[in-house]
Amino acid sequence: MIQYSLENLNNYIGQKCLRLYQSLLVDDVDFLLEFEGFTYKFFRVNALGDKNVLFFKNECDFFYLDSTEAGEGYKLINPPKIISDDKYFKILNSSFKYNSSCIIMGHWNFAHFIWNQLPAFNFISSKKDKFYCHIRNSFGYCDQIVPTEFYRIDEESSFQFKNTFFIGGEFLNLGTYNLISKFLNLNLSSFNPMIDKNYKYIYLGIRGRGYRELLHEIEFYVGLIDYLTSRVGDLFFYVDGFSFSSTNSNFFDARFSDINQSINKIIDITTYNNIRSINGLHLIDFWGYIRDIDFYITHEGTMHHKLGWLYKDKPGLILNGSPYQEATSLWHSLQVEGSVAPYYIDVNNINTYPENDRNSYFSFKSFEIAYFNIFNKLKAHI
Repeated sequence: MIQYSLENLNNYIGQKCLRLYQSLLVDDVDFLLEFEGFTYKFFRVNALGDKNVLFFKNECDFFYLDSTEAGEGYKLINPPKIISDDKYFKILNSSFKYNSSCIIMGHWNFAHFIWNQLPAFNFISSKKDKFYCHIRNSFGYCDQIVPTEFYRIDEESSFQFKNTFFIGGEFLNLGTYNLISKFLNLNLSSFNPMIDKNYKYIYLGIRGRGYRELLHEIEFYVGLIDYLTSRVGDLFFYVDGFSFSSTNSNFFDARFSDINQSINKIIDITTYNNIRSINGLHLIDFWGYIRDIDFYITHEGTMHHKLGWLYKDKPGLILNGSPYQEATSLWHSLQVEGSVAPYYIDVNNINTYPENDRNSYFSFKSFEIAYFNIFNKLKAHI
């Protein structure tokens, strides 16, 4: 039985798509963990919540090792801890029908599904002809995107496997991107948003209240629409902030409603009628509109991912309060193979509260400077 360090087990294989320990679990390979002079033998693993919990044993006791969640590729976190929780003892003592592994797929946040989970799945399916997988159809289309050449397990049956676990990395490679593009082309083949070829279409992403909030966001976007329209003319704006998936909640409803109020104020205040709200659409309909835009201005994070990672060649600009604007832009592009890096705002034209915190509220020192910089980026693409 091979012995590994925690660092070894967390190493990536296959274009940063799959961690070594996940590959061992898929192959039902037993292994030893060496940590600070002690050796632990792998016993079993369970997908709990949105993380993996690995169980080990030594001569006397059982231990567990947590992973992070999807956004970090389910990285194992040290150190191993001795088990004292009844919940974990129940898992250790639970019976199972199949002495093998079942992969768990699906995530309520589509970005984590396509960026973290799906590339790992594609890597495994390119190496193995047979494996078991349960798909939590969380955001609505997981089961359609995932290829079918394997054994799909329903939720009740997945509980009968000795080992259940998530797989994931931190890179959306070209093969997986092409798989997603095929899915979009198939599902949007009859979608017709009635595009007027006389206009250039601009997407505006509204974040609303909360962390990473742009203070005075309504005033900013009203002024931006006026600034760009007065200088370019034939522009049409899609305004949005939240898209629904099949996993919804009261929180999502409240988020949609809050952003909708902001969008309605923007539409009421502006003197132009070249605006359409696409807030609150289901993701698949949202993607139907977005494929025809010429440029986007939106916030970093999932608001960017839902368009920038699905249409990686679209030009656009991200808004955020980070003091490291160029690095933030580069990070977004490096997560998808061959992606265009988004433009970013002038760090000297923003205030952040508290200072230098990525999740800070932020504001522009001068709207006019921001508008001028955005216009100069936009005009190269229209």
